[in-house]
Amino acid sequence: AMACGTPVITYNTGGCKEMITDSIGFVIDRGDKVKFLESLNEVRMKPKGYYKECCRNRAIQLYNKDERYAEYLKLYYKILNYSL
Repeated sequence: AMACGTPVITYNTGGCKEMITDSIGFVIDRGDKVKFLESLNEVRMKPKGYYKECCRNRAIQLYNKDERYAEYLKLYYKILNYSL
C-alpha cells in the first residue's frame, strides 16, 4: 500500500507498528472497530493525494532493494560460515 502512495491502517501487533508513522497512516488496537472507522474517516477527509508522497518515500526508505540484497547476503554468509 505504501509503495502505491496509499495510507495504511494497521493493528498494533507484529512489526507493522514500527513501520507506520503519523504521516502515512494509523496504528490501532486489534479489534477496535470504532478507532478503525475514525481512522478511515480521517483518511477520507484529507485531500486526494495528501498521503501519496509521504507513503511512497517511507516505502522507499524501508524497502530499498539494494539494502535488502546486502542484508540477505550478509545473512547467507553468516549461515555458511557457521556451517563450515
